[in-house]
Amino acid sequence: MVRPTFPLLAKLLASTLALGFCASALGAQPSAAAELPNPLILQRADPYIHRHTDGFYYFIATVPDYDRLELRRASTVAGLATTEPKTIWRKHAAGPLSENIWAPEIHFIDGRWFIYVAAGEVGVRGSIRMYVLENASANPLEGEWIEHGQLKTRWDSFSLDATTFEHRGTRYLVWAQRDPAVQNNSDLYLAKMDSPTSIVQPQVLLSRPEFDWEKVRYAVNEGPAVLIRNGRVFLTYSAAGTGAEYSLGLLTAREDADLLDPKSWTKSPTPVFTTNEANGIFGPGHNSFTVAEDGKTDLLVYHARNYRDIPGNPLRDPNRHTRVQPIAWRADGTPDFGVPARETLPKFGTVKRADLHARDACVWPDPKTQTYTMYFSSRGPNRRAAVSAYTSKNLEDWTGPHYVFERPADWWADRGIWAPEMHAYRGKSYLFLTFDSSHKFPEQWRDWLPRVKRGSQVLVADNPMGPFQPFANRSTLPEDMMTLDGTLFEEDGVPYMVFCHEWVQIKDGTVEMIQLKDDLSGTVGEPKRLFHGSDAPWAQKSPQYGCYVTDGPWFHRTQGGKLLMLWSSGSPTGYAVGIATSESGKLAGPWKQSPAALFAADGGHPMLFRRFDGQLMMALHQPNKPGRERIQFIELDERGDTLALKGK
Repeated sequence: MVRPTFPLLAKLLASTLALGFCASALGAQPSAAAELPNPLILQRADPYIHRHTDGFYYFIATVPDYDRLELRRASTVAGLATTEPKTIWRKHAAGPLSENIWAPEIHFIDGRWFIYVAAGEVGVRGSIRMYVLENASANPLEGEWIEHGQLKTRWDSFSLDATTFEHRGTRYLVWAQRDPAVQNNSDLYLAKMDSPTSIVQPQVLLSRPEFDWEKVRYAVNEGPAVLIRNGRVFLTYSAAGTGAEYSLGLLTAREDADLLDPKSWTKSPTPVFTTNEANGIFGPGHNSFTVAEDGKTDLLVYHARNYRDIPGNPLRDPNRHTRVQPIAWRADGTPDFGVPARETLPKFGTVKRADLHARDACVWPDPKTQTYTMYFSSRGPNRRAAVSAYTSKNLEDWTGPHYVFERPADWWADRGIWAPEMHAYRGKSYLFLTFDSSHKFPEQWRDWLPRVKRGSQVLVADNPMGPFQPFANRSTLPEDMMTLDGTLFEEDGVPYMVFCHEWVQIKDGTVEMIQLKDDLSGTVGEPKRLFHGSDAPWAQKSPQYGCYVTDGPWFHRTQGGKLLMLWSSGSPTGYAVGIATSESGKLAGPWKQSPAALFAADGGHPMLFRRFDGQLMMALHQPNKPGRERIQFIELDERGDTLALKGK
């Protein structure tokens, strides 16, 4: 499966909010938005939502590739999760604005739209600066975005995270910048603006990292956001590194104070919003504010991860997800941000396939009950990685979730579960899973994704609905290999696992086989390579890493006896499915690759099953975009010794 890390890779504060739009009652507790899904949007950091006068919410954020600006809109906050994003601008090929496109915000000022964004220059260390784009269209998803160039400040130094607000007839800019005379990574500054694209001096220092919690990993104050309520100006900011140590600080000033006087501001000596292990949310930060549909409930918008440990640079880990939760107000008029809310679990019920978010899913048809069961990765009742099962009679209406496995707290792999497959074999039910972890191998390559102990494993149960139990607290496969996407194949009465050797470890990913014990509890002998990802003419290297992905092997024996393997990799048109044919008809091959992909419309990780009417079906996820994946069912035909899309 192509992970969200291949290729690698969300702020919300309208100017009307800064003006005090929709005042909150003192001492009021959150009354709306309690049912918002969390996370709201996967893999979108630095989230910003603008609630506009046209009735829409506009969402913009950092994408994991750091290469473009995406914008989406919806009539509700929850609706932003499923609306289609539109790319409105892409990075330059060279020079300024050519890399690290970070922390965009969209504001509506004097009848025009403006985006404030940080960006760097390829090959130039410390080149991050702030830039402004403008669009005169009434709808910012339309029209042309014009670049106004760099937003200049007192120094031409590392600067980012600009936000703007209007207060008492004056527009201000708040941002983070490195003072060339100080060793901090960044401090917070405030200045008046004379236009949406420029400031006037003086710029004043509001906050510098001074407390220990602001200096974990890095000495950072960044990501300012402003909320004006109850006679005060509240300015939140983010501090420290971007891992689990990331947290929110708070500055407060009276609304009638001189905001350009640093003495007007009071700084909280402790963070106001930070990691909560009990809820499983780590490193919350880079927040913004918006208001719920009721026009009264203030919402905190932020990103966070659902695991603590991150191998390598946290900025290379794409799983900072956008989250939204209500803000409570104390009797004294100050905000109570509470703690990061636990991730929401889906309610048991029946949902349409198009509304079911799933990737790398597996469908098992039970002819006895005429029921299809679909397995995919999820979060369990204890908010740990799990496998959910949904059942259907028609492949369109799915009932669940039924939790068939949840990762134990003391498990060898501490992160997610990928690509579950359920196989009925010799009177038992077996679940083939890939477990992801943060535990690194000793050898690491510079400027490369972290090599971690990731592996495929077999679990067993007495029936397809579990609960499934592992044979051991370790990978079934050799533990010195990064492996994934294991599947079951039986030949001459002997069971084998066919799996992928991860491209992260070897750069040119492979598909391999290894014999399993009769009860599938372990392996026999050593793995044998079947082919490399580069063997397929249709497969394309990752543009970022120059590697070949191998994902999701699945077998099919044609009526004529040919043994086919479907598998996935990258292609010029996105994630794709190809076919390899065993020239010997045996698992050991040799394997010949098809010249063109079977399916190349940014969908993949295939598996095959037959509908109860006999029609051969391919299940895959599409698009290969985190948070937007949906399971597609595609009819296939056998044509000679191969497979083709029906009607094509």
